[in-house]
Amino acid sequence: MTKTVGILGAAKARQPFMIALSLLILTFFYGCGGNSVRTFSIEEVDRFLNSDHGPIVFDRSDSRDTSRWEWVDSLDKNGMTLTWRSKPSRTILGSDSSSSAKWLHMRETMTYDSIPNVAECYEGRLSINSRLKILYHLNFLRSLHNLDPLLYNCDDDLFAQRGALIMAANNERGLNHFPDTSWHCWTPEGANGTAQSCLATEGFFDDEFMTAGVFITEWLIDLGSDPVGHRRWLLDPFARTVAFGRIDLPKIYKNGTSASFGALLIRDDDVLASPLKVQYVAYPFKDYPAALFDKEWFASFSVVADSVNYWNNNSVDFSHSTIAISDENADSVAVTSIEYDNQSYGLPNSLQWKMKALKVGRKYDVGIRNVQIDGVSHSYGYWFRLTKDHPIPY
Repeated sequence: MTKTVGILGAAKARQPFMIALSLLILTFFYGCGGNSVRTFSIEEVDRFLNSDHGPIVFDRSDSRDTSRWEWVDSLDKNGMTLTWRSKPSRTILGSDSSSSAKWLHMRETMTYDSIPNVAECYEGRLSINSRLKILYHLNFLRSLHNLDPLLYNCDDDLFAQRGALIMAANNERGLNHFPDTSWHCWTPEGANGTAQSCLATEGFFDDEFMTAGVFITEWLIDLGSDPVGHRRWLLDPFARTVAFGRIDLPKIYKNGTSASFGALLIRDDDVLASPLKVQYVAYPFKDYPAALFDKEWFASFSVVADSVNYWNNNSVDFSHSTIAISDENADSVAVTSIEYDNQSYGLPNSLQWKMKALKVGRKYDVGIRNVQIDGVSHSYGYWFRLTKDHPIPY
């Protein structure tokens, strides 16, 4: 049983953040050490599967067919990830968009390489597996929207982890993107992290803590957060890297509740070397796991007006736009609570609304008309269906 305490998201500052990325899809890590690639024998695989160290990603449907495996030795000698050799386009998500049966599953390992100590203001260090898990779940969500997967940026680990430490050390004060120096365990790196990260905390009445999947799901649904800024960061098509920090505190409240505190630092590029392939980001979109959408909360839609320059996308004007939604029987769906803005939470334009009486398993067509971009009217159409049988890697 859980109780949500709060979540916060930070707006993107209008400052260029230049970072040289190696876009080797096999490593998924930037600034994390070596990225040599080699293939392992079945004996080595079995030995690794039965060991206590390091994360592993594998497809359980034919996991012993090593001819289809390629292992990547990244981060350090114990940090190994698995991708498909025969399908180079396959990412850490582990499935082609056309396949609903095969998903990669990551075995459980320790959360920390070095355990945090809040009393001593020590942030600790997350395990490779914890970092891989957050990347895995985030890229799974991005795949549902045809967005490129992110790389993990270890250079931002310190900011995210110390940001989470400040929130944990001052749990009675609530979440804050801009804690001042009076906050316990304040550091410049932690303040940098809180200012740039999505923040979350949740209390648990059992001796459990938030999983990576729960963190990502809460930021995606963004219940109670207006204008769904966390969701927009997760689904930012210009995003390129992510780092994650977390602090878990057992039984910190009088009723025995434990709590987790998380900071997700996503970096995007102001100008891309290659144009984006998507024309918009819609949520929910096509066949979508019902567990990843709250039917009482906002759906959202953002336009990629400029597929190369981030800031040119704030020219999108939804002030005269209309939204029409109908189900597979051509019955209209009531649309309420329409809002729009050009704030820089991820992509700097967003139209959001609520819908009445949605049903799981039913297909809905969405039409958005009269979207103004530099004085020219545009229309968009797509469909979605909330489905329980869509695989969710949680």
